[in-house]
Amino acid sequence: MTIDPYSIVEGMVTQFIVTSIFLILSFLVGILYLKNKNFKSQFRVAKSPSKIDHEDFDLSGGLYNDYYLKRDEMESKSGKYFEDKISEKLKNEKDVTILAKPDAGKTRCAYEVVKELPRHFVILIPRYDGSISAGDLKQPVRTWYMKKKHYVLFLDDAQQYAEKTWIADVIDRIQEKNPICVLTTIRTGNELIKAKSGPLFKLGRCGRLLNDNDVIEDLQDLKPNEMKKLGEGTGNEVLPEYESVGTPGIIITQNWKPFIDRYLNLDNVEAKLLMKAVKLLALGGNFIVTRERLMAAVPAMEGPQLTKTQIQTAESILKDEDIIGWDMDERTLRSGGKILWNIVEDYPPDEDIQQHHFHNLMDNLYNINDHEALYNLGVAFHYIDNREMACEAYEKAVAIKDDKHDAWNNWGNDLAALAKSVYPENKQEGRELFEKAFVKYEKAVAIKDDLHGAWYNWGTDLGELAKSVYPENKQEGRELFEKAFVKYEKAVAIKDDLHGAWYNWGTDLGELAKSVYPENKQEGRELFEKAFVKYEKAVAIKDDLHGAWYNWGTDLGELAKSVYPENKQEGRELFEKAFVKFEKAVAIKDDLHDAWYNWGNDLAELAKSVYPENKQEGRELFEKADEKVKQALKYFDLPQCRGLHGRILLALEKIDEGIEEKTHAALLCAIGNNVQMAVYELSTAWSHLEDAASARPIVLKCGVALAVHLRLFKAEQWPDDLLPVLEENISSLDGRSKQLLNWVKGNDIGEGQTAPADENDAHIDVLLAFLFSTIEKMEHETSEV
Repeated sequence: MTIDPYSIVEGMVTQFIVTSIFLILSFLVGILYLKNKNFKSQFRVAKSPSKIDHEDFDLSGGLYNDYYLKRDEMESKSGKYFEDKISEKLKNEKDVTILAKPDAGKTRCAYEVVKELPRHFVILIPRYDGSISAGDLKQPVRTWYMKKKHYVLFLDDAQQYAEKTWIADVIDRIQEKNPICVLTTIRTGNELIKAKSGPLFKLGRCGRLLNDNDVIEDLQDLKPNEMKKLGEGTGNEVLPEYESVGTPGIIITQNWKPFIDRYLNLDNVEAKLLMKAVKLLALGGNFIVTRERLMAAVPAMEGPQLTKTQIQTAESILKDEDIIGWDMDERTLRSGGKILWNIVEDYPPDEDIQQHHFHNLMDNLYNINDHEALYNLGVAFHYIDNREMACEAYEKAVAIKDDKHDAWNNWGNDLAALAKSVYPENKQEGRELFEKAFVKYEKAVAIKDDLHGAWYNWGTDLGELAKSVYPENKQEGRELFEKAFVKYEKAVAIKDDLHGAWYNWGTDLGELAKSVYPENKQEGRELFEKAFVKYEKAVAIKDDLHGAWYNWGTDLGELAKSVYPENKQEGRELFEKAFVKFEKAVAIKDDLHDAWYNWGNDLAELAKSVYPENKQEGRELFEKADEKVKQALKYFDLPQCRGLHGRILLALEKIDEGIEEKTHAALLCAIGNNVQMAVYELSTAWSHLEDAASARPIVLKCGVALAVHLRLFKAEQWPDDLLPVLEENISSLDGRSKQLLNWVKGNDIGEGQTAPADENDAHIDVLLAFLFSTIEKMEHETSEV
């Protein structure tokens, strides 16, 4: 084969040319890459939309959720989503500023928009610190085969760039060769005001960012249906108060911090005084804040007195901060809703608002005839148990509007509460307060005859007064009970499912039944039977009404005890029914110690009744009773529980344990100053001393404690055998008890060490130690005098 030398040369030349072109192109591309890389390195972020990540926008941790809800603007004339409007503007090289209150989702909205822009867009985000010199800025290079780049400069929270005038130069420099638009976010309120005053936003194109309505796009609050969708999408709870806030951030972060920070950073004295006045109204139950109420509340604070103009200026400042708004139609503070009340709840400090401020407020509200606000004040004071202030507010409310039946009813209710609070220390004052309450109830039902709450309260308080006059005046007590029954009957005739009325009616019938025993057993039984009907009605309406089950069981037990020993069979049946009621009560409320105690007590009574005929069954009943009493003691260490427990243990022939429990009961009675019961429990313990193996020191020490207690309280009546029994057994007392006994007999307490406490009577030793130190203190004070 012949080789053509010209073909070889031609191939070599072609290969050389291709290689050269490739090398030149590679070199040029490398130069372009380095130049563009140099350009991008001058920014914190310089990426195409497809490479943008949410962390580039500082959306991380609790601020970011994979779910995003586009803002529905389909109802607007544009017929587009909010994000679509922003995107369209950027594609047309128009600047955009997203304006909204804190947590509105401005940054997230911007991120969702830019990541969907075409691939020839580049997103630029300046560094947080440092600056870029426009003169040194290396412009990006575009080749003939590449589509021209469109740059979007993102300025998040514009106020942080307000002093960085070099940004304007950078925009101008890039614009020389490439299209560029600016996407900005800014909060309403103080941040917007401060940003506008910054030098950057007074320069040319940047000056339009915060001042031109064609540039600014208001990101509106979420609508209720949007909040619901966002909550479902993010898996977060949407509380009812969130709707008044209307921001995605409140759902995602579940806190109000941005708005609280705004309030704390306020430097306007009038605005903060206005918030104090709002808090005064809010604490008084007035959450609808009219301008008239503000004008009444501000001077009540006794601070700087504001003119109407100053109040309106303060309102404007708070509105700009999105803390409150003013509804011109309703003429009330609104917008912010829970934001406002959340701030009011915690700021300003509670100690800034004193009771006399409320007196001032009541006077001012009375002067503007605002009976509704006064009524709200009364309700608010009722719920914090300030009954005197509640009564004052109701009195002023009805002085303005005499037919305000709810105020009359509530006034009666709070007067009755005051009456109960003074019993039994001051029965006369208590009775007068009850009588006043009855007048208010009568006035309420005279205005509105079907006000079942007033009839119910009236009956309840008549029953309370009836119980208070027993046993001193049975006839009057009975008359009061009878009046109470009439009121209950009226209440349930209006509202048949008023379980409280049925329950209280049954309770008062039971009280009256117990009062007629043993003089009139037949009538007592009839009253008990009527009470059972009322209890049954109450629990049929509200099955978990533990008090009704408990009282029903208690009254069945009382009736059971009353038929013994005449009719043991019927008595037993009544006891069995009582146990069912107690079981139901504690199933609803396990810590209802009174129910456990009464259940145990009735079991013990039944056990006692079967002795000596059936000892085995009696023992089993005592053991069941013991279980119930232990449950009662688990929740409350009552002396009667200890005493009953001791009685059961003694019946079960657990002598030492029974004596110890009886002694403990006596001790608790002494501490509670119930000397008669203490003596009874101690006497029961002493009656079993001969059979005790190790309880003697315990019961004797308790006797000493009781004797000391009697002398400390200067009791006039002492049990006859107390000191003789103690002196007979003085050799069994420890050192401290001997010293205390010596003091009881009128001698000085003396000096000396005391014996260590016995492990079995630690509870008594604690009281002895207390009594011992009390006596020493008394003697020391006497010697100083």
